[in-house]
Amino acid sequence: EISLGLVGSEMCKETDESLRRFDVVYPACGSSNSAIALAPDELAACTPGSTWVDVCKLPEEAVA
Repeated sequence: EISLGLVGSEMCKETDESLRRFDVVYPACGSSNSAIALAPDELAACTPGSTWVDVCKLPEEAVA
């Protein structure tokens, strides 16, 4: 999940750390038949200037 927003006149780009638990992600929704498959680091490379952030609890953390 990449969060995009404006901070002043700059575009803020963040990539959620939770994506790193997957080998492959499908950006902008879809499936293996309708979207491109990227490794999380490849997704981050496609968004120059993005930073990795920890913005959510993983399901197993929420239960504990």
